[in-house]
Amino acid sequence: MGGVLHEPGNISPQAEFNFHADPHAARQVVNSGANIALVPLEAARRSGWTRICSIQQRLAGREDALALFCAAATQTVMAFESQLYGRRGMHLHDPLAVGLSIFPELCKVQPLWIDVEPDGELTAGQLVVDRRPFVIDDHLVGNEVECAVRVDVPGFLEVSLDRLLK
Repeated sequence: MGGVLHEPGNISPQAEFNFHADPHAARQVVNSGANIALVPLEAARRSGWTRICSIQQRLAGREDALALFCAAATQTVMAFESQLYGRRGMHLHDPLAVGLSIFPELCKVQPLWIDVEPDGELTAGQLVVDRRPFVIDDHLVGNEVECAVRVDVPGFLEVSLDRLLK
């Protein structure tokens, strides 16, 4: 989970927090040649819980330790995101990446040639996508990586709630 394909970053104008925190490591992973699927920030931004989502309904009436922990943890994060973004909910960045690895059908992926800018004063950690249509693959910048471009949000939320609240 990291990088931003088409939207502003969340830690700098162009970088997502994970890639910005260690752009050299992010670049090494992206260019490793490993079979990875990248979940960028915008996919995670579209896959969060809202305050009125089914987690509240699923927790209603439960008094077990797991339910109490989930209620407290989600309430804290939802309050933080409400204050920070004016959004009454919480993003599920890393859980989406885990969900994609277990249930790949939850995301539509697209192969993109990507790299990470490691050193720019204003762009450190920026995910760079080489979209040049006139360049053959041998000359595109970076490495071809499967990137999540669309999420089955209802399916993901259902799976995540089922796994979390058993």
